[in-house]
Amino acid sequence: KNINFIVDACTYILSALLVLSVKKTTQQINQQEQNNSSIKQDDTMINEILKLYHSICEGLTYLLSYQNRSLFIILFIKSSAAISWGLAELLEVEYSSMSNMHQLGNESSTLGYIYASTGIGCILGPILISFLILNNDY
Repeated sequence: KNINFIVDACTYILSALLVLSVKKTTQQINQQEQNNSSIKQDDTMINEILKLYHSICEGLTYLLSYQNRSLFIILFIKSSAAISWGLAELLEVEYSSMSNMHQLGNESSTLGYIYASTGIGCILGPILISFLILNNDY
């Protein structure tokens, strides 16, 4: 019965271990930012906004470069899909409450099947897309 909670807890533990395995410390990141930044280290609001603006510009320059075009395409598709799926969450609950959707169980199990199929799509989708991108020359 509680296997879902156990699997969920194991994935959180795995995520925590992966985060802990990151080599850079915050001190190293701060030193790198100080060396690469032309903005003086001031704690004023304007400088913080400028730092954020420069970081966003640097990220966009990286994404829009020719070498990273496939990464930009994936990022654009996933962010667009996130907006759409956020709205679809409302529909999933509504569909699960319809009586003609209860062929495999009640409202809760129907919603569970909808969520499970979404999860399977989230796992298989990137795998299939990576094969498409690796097999095409962009």
